[in-house]
Amino acid sequence: MSSVCLAPTTPDDFPALGEFLARGFRVPADHPFAATDVLAWKYGGSPGSPFRSLLARDDRGAIIGHVGYCLTSLGTARGAPTSTIDRQPILHMLDWLAARDHPGVGTELARAAHQAAPLAYGLGGTPASRRAVRRLGYAYRGELTIYRRILRPLAALRAHEPLPRRLARAVRDTARWATLRPARPRQPLEARPTAHFGLEVDELYAAALAPGPLAATQRTASTLNHRLNYPRGGQTGWHLVSPGARDPIGFATLALSDGPRRTGTIVDLVLPGWDADRTYAAIVALTEALRRLGADTARAIASPDPLAPALTAAGYRPAHTIPWYVRDPNQTWPDSTPAWLTFHEADYAVLPP
Repeated sequence: MSSVCLAPTTPDDFPALGEFLARGFRVPADHPFAATDVLAWKYGGSPGSPFRSLLARDDRGAIIGHVGYCLTSLGTARGAPTSTIDRQPILHMLDWLAARDHPGVGTELARAAHQAAPLAYGLGGTPASRRAVRRLGYAYRGELTIYRRILRPLAALRAHEPLPRRLARAVRDTARWATLRPARPRQPLEARPTAHFGLEVDELYAAALAPGPLAATQRTASTLNHRLNYPRGGQTGWHLVSPGARDPIGFATLALSDGPRRTGTIVDLVLPGWDADRTYAAIVALTEALRRLGADTARAIASPDPLAPALTAAGYRPAHTIPWYVRDPNQTWPDSTPAWLTFHEADYAVLPP
């Protein structure tokens, strides 16, 4: 059996890594996630990037495995009578792949990645990866519900499908769209675009988490700004502001996909207090921002819990769910502590959907 060498990925590795990932995940060679500029942005060590990468090579120097991971911290607020936020290092693996003739390499890479933080989580994944993470000590924690709203029902006519199917979808989408008329918010908010996040991020994140009990990965200005610099575009930052006010009371990031039917995503929403009226107003304002950006449909994860009724009131409906898992050998994230997980987590925010 040939020897295996594990080492951090370097910029010189990006072209070969892109070919390996595209071939292994069976996507076109020019798919954005495997493009050299995207890999350089993700794994090139840019300021603010939370992403790291490890390669496995055989004794001939050929790539036989890869794991990327997003290294951040988990903030946990226990709730009254204290507002203290406990922080623990946590990671999420992505672009995890082993050559078919070297299946054990995937486990070696995962164990090497886990040296960076004992606490880890995973969202979604293929059936094979879900089985694999269970063998690595991940425990199933539940399902996250993704909500969807139609913004432009006739966009179905642009899909790459036979005409009868496009017509049927357009009729169905129009009927759904016509029955959903969200009410005007009682406390309206404005969504103002921002090209750069700053000191407001730490303050608003802590205020959104502190009431607890709640657990969420860290939001920092440097990480958010790095994601806004995604080289293929589509990522935008927003401040939520009361009409006539200057200082933001919350912030969000949005993503817009390319293609015949454009999906707009509320990647993340941070809103102190999660007041029902303000949460609804924030969803309405961000949905309108997605519409102005050209989105045909909008989507969001109903997390934390106050988002579900706000999304429903704003015309969104459950579309599907994704499972999530936690590797927690030291039992630092109790099952009883609710999770706040969004598209901000790891690779769900790296590329537009």
